[in-house]
Amino acid sequence: MRRLVQGLFTIAYVIGLVYATLIISPQRNPTPNMEPLRTISACWEMGGETMVVNLLGNLALLAPLGIIWPWFWEGLKRWNLAGVTFAGFVVSAAIEGTQYACGHRMADVDDVLLNTLGAALGYGAIRGFAMARCVGARCVGLPIEETTVRGGIWLRS
Repeated sequence: MRRLVQGLFTIAYVIGLVYATLIISPQRNPTPNMEPLRTISACWEMGGETMVVNLLGNLALLAPLGIIWPWFWEGLKRWNLAGVTFAGFVVSAAIEGTQYACGHRMADVDDVLLNTLGAALGYGAIRGFAMARCVGARCVGLPIEETTVRGGIWLRS
């Protein structure tokens, strides 16, 4: 049953990711942004809803990736921050490359930066949760990399 829920959660996330990044809000003749921090600084200066939607939305887009991989999938338990961050970069670059190739959404290097950071923050959140659970279970001093999930409970390996 646990595997079924994990699989359904992952499928729902992937479908939502594809829908949000490749299907909704098509643009006419989008011009790609290949200049790092240009969109981020423009959104920061505009403030308001534009800043929240673009900056926080891109951070949140791949945060679940940083949670799903190490939490749900047994073979990925040994992933560390660098591995999850790299996976976030690859997934984000694939999304932006597809947007560029399809030509109906704006490909933006800043989206890659924010999405990658979002995956790392998601991983940090799940590891922080693991550390808090470990402290509650009195395994203080145990490196967090030595904990695993079994039956939804963080345990020492």
